[in-house]
Amino acid sequence: MRRGALIASIIFLALLIAPLAPLNSMSAEQADRNVTMRRTIPRKIVIGETGMTLPFEMRVLLDDKNAYYNQSKNYYDYLLDFLENKYGFTVNATSIHNISYTSENISTFWLVIVPNPSLGNLTIEQQHALIEFINKSKGYAWILGDVYPYTNKATLDNITLPFRVEILKTTVYDPTDNAGSYNKPYIYVWANNSVAQYVSGGGTYVVYTYKTSAVNFTDLTVNGTKYYLYPLAVGDNDTYTYGHAMEGSEVIYFAMVETPSHGYMLTSGSYGWITDYNFYDNDTYKFVEKLIEYGLSRDLTLTRFEYPSEPALAGQTLYINITVRNNANENITNIHVGLEFSGALNLLNDSNIYNISLLEPGQEINVTFAFSVTGTSDVVMEAKTWSDDTNVVGYQKRATFQTLGLILEASITPTYLVLGNFDHVKLTINVTNLAVNPNATNVNVSISLPEGVSTENDLFYHFDMIYNGTSQILELNITANTTGKKIISISLESENLGTASTEVGFSVYATPFIIYDQGHDQYYTADILSKFVSLLEEYGDVYINNGTLDKNLLGNATLLVIMHPEAPFTADEIALIKDFLENKSGKLIVSATWYKYFEPYVNNITADYGMLFQDAEIKDDEQNMGDPWNPKLYTLAKHPMCSDVEYFVAASSTYIVITSDVQAVVRGNPTSYGVTSPTDSYENETATGVNGTDLVAVAVKELNGGGLIVGFGGASSLSDRWYENNSLFIDNMAKWIFGDTEKPTVTIDAVNITDSEGNVVGVNLTITAEDNLALKSLVVTINGTEKYRNEDLLTHRYVYTFAIEENGTYEVTVTVQDYAGLTAEETIIVEVPALITPPPQPPPQPIPTWIYITVGAVAIVVIIVVAVYLLKKKKE
Repeated sequence: MRRGALIASIIFLALLIAPLAPLNSMSAEQADRNVTMRRTIPRKIVIGETGMTLPFEMRVLLDDKNAYYNQSKNYYDYLLDFLENKYGFTVNATSIHNISYTSENISTFWLVIVPNPSLGNLTIEQQHALIEFINKSKGYAWILGDVYPYTNKATLDNITLPFRVEILKTTVYDPTDNAGSYNKPYIYVWANNSVAQYVSGGGTYVVYTYKTSAVNFTDLTVNGTKYYLYPLAVGDNDTYTYGHAMEGSEVIYFAMVETPSHGYMLTSGSYGWITDYNFYDNDTYKFVEKLIEYGLSRDLTLTRFEYPSEPALAGQTLYINITVRNNANENITNIHVGLEFSGALNLLNDSNIYNISLLEPGQEINVTFAFSVTGTSDVVMEAKTWSDDTNVVGYQKRATFQTLGLILEASITPTYLVLGNFDHVKLTINVTNLAVNPNATNVNVSISLPEGVSTENDLFYHFDMIYNGTSQILELNITANTTGKKIISISLESENLGTASTEVGFSVYATPFIIYDQGHDQYYTADILSKFVSLLEEYGDVYINNGTLDKNLLGNATLLVIMHPEAPFTADEIALIKDFLENKSGKLIVSATWYKYFEPYVNNITADYGMLFQDAEIKDDEQNMGDPWNPKLYTLAKHPMCSDVEYFVAASSTYIVITSDVQAVVRGNPTSYGVTSPTDSYENETATGVNGTDLVAVAVKELNGGGLIVGFGGASSLSDRWYENNSLFIDNMAKWIFGDTEKPTVTIDAVNITDSEGNVVGVNLTITAEDNLALKSLVVTINGTEKYRNEDLLTHRYVYTFAIEENGTYEVTVTVQDYAGLTAEETIIVEVPALITPPPQPPPQPIPTWIYITVGAVAIVVIIVVAVYLLKKKKE
């Protein structure tokens, strides 16, 4: 055995025999206590999280498949999160889950929300299902319109008119109480009826719907007889509508209908208030909560749901108090009250369901569930009440809180690896016993590593005791050999303070390592540019940076993407970016945006390289995608990014003033012009004086050391909305940035040209040259003599055809080159044989002479055959 190995073995044995110094943080008074950390596995303590479910679930359907804004594009996240987190409802959206509802299955939902179906009508079956849902059961529906001219009255009238309500095809205006313009009114005047006062918090809420139409009652004579019609919110003294002679309180924003079966229908002139844009504006979300409670509390309701407001400690007993009430005007039988939960809790009751045989109108009953706290967890708990009578509307509500025993925390620094460059991260595990707890005994910590991840440290640790008010800290060096997202699981068990578990993740990348920065308040996140990010992922691993750019990140990066930062970079970040460009051959794609949202922070990076983004916008009234601020720019430079590109959509784009040796890749059309606004509003737009081809939308700077900057005037040009229009340009850009390593290809096809006798009288040569990015030149030589040269190519594919007419042997060589300097050559030998000797010709034949004689309307053709022999015979 080598001497070094022997010494290492002795040290290792000594470590096994001697108690190890604990990794902890404790008070001076406790520092001399002997806390050992053993690597032998002691008695296993099995205490885990538990969970119990209930056979009752309330469901919500968002029928947004035909809505202009739908959940497949994430426009209702706030609403859906609210419904799920506040109440525990199961929410489905037709744009995602492809649900087709009918009269038979619509009753599985208690609430159906229909935003204006501007992209298509609901089917007749769906319309009938909604009417029956409201009219014949206790269904609750929100039927929501839109402003003129987008309101789909063909569908909405079929649903709402049977209930004597219509959503008008109009627009509401308010010149004083609005969100910046007349057609964006604030809603704050509430009708004087019980429903309106309830959903408005006693008439105090201010609701913002963005743009809205109005609601109208078509027949008030049925009010109180067939239906109950409630106006909820109305206009103020200067509110008016376009297209209908309505003003003031005649303008109804929201209305509620109650049917004899106690079904409810809410109608609104807008669906904007439930979208992410407006959900938390003013009191809108409070209004939504009141609407939910109004529809939820028709029969059974929970008037009390008490749960811990502070974390519950391990070893304690906690009590959940619930009060159920009958809000209906008749007896309700066979009632159940239950708790659905998950977390470090053990239920002490015999069941998580309490049964009530009868509740009279207005009667309340209190129910208590007891739990023992077994460890550290996030508890999710739903209180529910329902009846075996399916016509009774149930109730449910969700609560979340923590249980605390030992606190288990884990972190990884940094949160990524780049194989071959940056090969390890540090895992830190912190186990804390709170001062309010007793001392923790027999504590086990287990670490589970995923495939492709390893460590030289141990994966199991034991503490005989962790004193209250102290912590134990473990540090492990983690390495990886495969790419992907890696999740490390850590679990903790204590003899007297229960269990805890946590997970921590890091990502392993390979080169090229691409950083997409969204740590500087970018609006244009990787989600909004998801198609562009997917393209980048074809070239390398993409890391989404949500924090500060640091040396490790940029030191391993190939490409940095910065889409219009709205927060400044630190001086250190700017220095690192410039070092990345100048000394590490780094590539940068950077953009600004139009004047309303323009921030100058990007210029702090690009100004030194000759690019200055302006507080302005490019417009074109003639060449655009429907709006002047989405111009189609046709002035394209001779650059690989422009290969085969017809035009570039510079959507919501500013322009770039270039200096030094920056190349303008996309310029404005002769009809393009620049605008700006001192108040960032359309109304105050002024011309900048920069027009036509002086407007630069895309520019490129190539640095001497291999660094590269591609600047875009607007990030929107790369967004999912305009990606398809600009996809060829973007694809060309990616190939050019990451380097074109594919040689061009060239083929030569020879086709003989023959006459009617089969003689080869020439050869047609068709030359086809192709490249994955852009061809630069093509040269044709025949028998050593250059016959054709084209050095002005900028296309992925070029076809050239010419003919060889004389007989002989030809050596044809074609050489092509792409913009990366890669070449390809192809040579063929072409034989053009001499003409075949013509065969003997037959004697001349009589030549017919055609004579046309017209008789009346009939043409007679007489054929006169002139023959030499006959003429001779006549002379004899």
